[in-house]
Amino acid sequence: MKIICRVVLAVMAISFGMRVAAQQAGELEEHVGEEMEEAMQHYNEGVGFVEAEKLDQAQKAFEEALQKLGKRRDPDAKRLRAAAGNNMGNLWILQGHPDKAEPILREALEADPEHALALSNLGVAVLQQGRLEEAVMLFERARVADPEAVEPLKNLAELTLEMGKLRSAGEYTVAGLQRAPDDQRLLILLATVYERAGKPERQERVWQKLVESTDGSIESRLLLATYYLKQGIYAQAESILNEILAERPDYPEAQLQRARLLHATGSQTEAETLLRDLINKQPEEEPVQSELVRVLHDSGQNEDTLALARETVRKFPEDAEAWFVLGVCLESAGAFQEAEDAYRKAIAQDVRHARALNNLGLLAARKNDLDGAVKHLTAAMVVDPLYTDARYNLGRMLVISKKDFERGVALVAGVVGKGGESAIKARAFLDDLKMIAEGKDPGWGVTGSAE
Repeated sequence: MKIICRVVLAVMAISFGMRVAAQQAGELEEHVGEEMEEAMQHYNEGVGFVEAEKLDQAQKAFEEALQKLGKRRDPDAKRLRAAAGNNMGNLWILQGHPDKAEPILREALEADPEHALALSNLGVAVLQQGRLEEAVMLFERARVADPEAVEPLKNLAELTLEMGKLRSAGEYTVAGLQRAPDDQRLLILLATVYERAGKPERQERVWQKLVESTDGSIESRLLLATYYLKQGIYAQAESILNEILAERPDYPEAQLQRARLLHATGSQTEAETLLRDLINKQPEEEPVQSELVRVLHDSGQNEDTLALARETVRKFPEDAEAWFVLGVCLESAGAFQEAEDAYRKAIAQDVRHARALNNLGLLAARKNDLDGAVKHLTAAMVVDPLYTDARYNLGRMLVISKKDFERGVALVAGVVGKGGESAIKARAFLDDLKMIAEGKDPGWGVTGSAE
């Protein structure tokens, strides 16, 4: 049996709305001139390619539709320009190029400033480039443009929560729940708001509603536990996992999440024991062995860890997380070139592995390859715009490389209030910049590689 519950990642809700845009285009008058008819044909072909997951062909079709339309400003042409531009921008976002999506989405909004989907997707594009405040404004405009839409409220709630704006996050979440009272993601966001605001009694009531919102199956309850684990609400995650394991003591997915919970709460020895037992019972389960490697590494057992990490990638060469953990172990052992190779193999298996991209960026900086560092850290930010480590590291590299000083400072400053190691580094880095502005030497040296 394959273990299905891997590490749960935060994902910004994105509603690309291809079908909605197609319906809007379908409302255009049929007899509107040859160019319009050809543009509509290309547009409809693009929608068909999207539904068939032929994204390159879809992109070409939308581009041809836009070329046919040119800068026509009659109402029907403007509506089709907005629809095609929105969908083309979506495709660039899907391919990890928010910088290419942004100008196309802005052109779509020039044609229709109130196009809710284009506003929302432009918010995603600027968010992926690290402009959080601008993303909030765009999601807010999307919410106003379509008052019944739930997705902009979800995005606003999640983004403001990550920015530490609990009151705003709570208000957006409640507004979303008024439209979709049983939406699990919104309920989880509300529970997280109450947890971070120090209101356990309210969080408890939301938790009860969340449990009631599942279908009662072990699988749905386990998914709920993984969400709680990801959000750091450990007491509730433990309660659900204990309940599941009381019903099915040998359920491997629940045992793996239980081990992750023990690891997260500092019970390394118990986590190691549970994982080794799980490996003995089901030696072919990929995530279990790579999770054990992580536990051993974090507890300082580096020699044993490196040997097990090498064994793990031999057994599971397609497991991106195993390659990533091997890279971490190699880096700790000072084998930097081997670590770089391992991170690249992790990305080869999972092109959206933000932590591997981040670490590649840091290794590039170690070799004074600042261009390479910025490239990889930018990719990590595109994959996970709210990844604090990547935000700090990218900001720092943009400043040091002199590629974009203003944006770099903004990225670093945005990390200060987050807590954790990156926030401490961000404060120190900003203090160093202040020293430089005052004509003092912060001790960076020639390369500027301050830690």
